[in-house]
Amino acid sequence: MGSTAMEAITGLNEKISNERGKWKEIILKNITYPFLITFNPSYLIRFPENKKFSWEDLKKIRKKIISLKIQI
Repeated sequence: MGSTAMEAITGLNEKISNERGKWKEIILKNITYPFLITFNPSYLIRFPENKKFSWEDLKKIRKKIISLKIQI
């Protein structure tokens, strides 16, 4: 969550607002994992008007968990 994590994982040096909500993939030990870029919670405290975007991201994550049949 957040631009620092996004850059560390993807190597992207873009605005997080341009990349959030987009599914990406990372390969670790020959296993591909999907992940979604979203805002850092501390950013949302400072800019609460953007919570609606994170809510949409969380709904996408829930949908992905259901579609992949991940047990939580």
